[in-house]
Amino acid sequence: VYQISQATIKEKYLIDFHDHKDKNFRDMLYSPTTQISDVFKYVQQFEICTILSFLETSKNIFFTYNQNNSYHFVFTNKNTIKDIVIHQNPDKEFKFPITNDIDGGPFPIPFFADEIKFYSIVQPFELITVKEKILKSNAPGKNDLLNIINKITMTDNPVIAIMTPK
Repeated sequence: VYQISQATIKEKYLIDFHDHKDKNFRDMLYSPTTQISDVFKYVQQFEICTILSFLETSKNIFFTYNQNNSYHFVFTNKNTIKDIVIHQNPDKEFKFPITNDIDGGPFPIPFFADEIKFYSIVQPFELITVKEKILKSNAPGKNDLLNIINKITMTDNPVIAIMTPK
């Protein structure tokens, strides 16, 4: 994973999945003559994972990858190096195992991060669908979320979700 700034591009993280340590692949990545199509063909041929997103805060990393038609979501605390890995089989209903203990609402997949928080969106129909579950929860901020749910309709714009990992 590379860090890109206005002046430089530099290596920041190496993600080692322990299942494919091929010197030819590494050499290909660093060759100035390698075309992106060559990398895609190699990844598909040997079923190497594809990193779909990578977000970082000062304390946490969240990334998603696809391998063998299965999606994987990884949360890592940089201080404890403790990972939460969630595997999503496309044949099964997806249930995210991380709970929202603030308001009891759904846990959306983040798509942006700053130094402290992750950001995402929740579609109105998702909130309206889980209203009964939120009503039954003991989450301390559930009334704030219920106020939002009571003001939206299924066709409204998405709600921005701001997440602060513990």
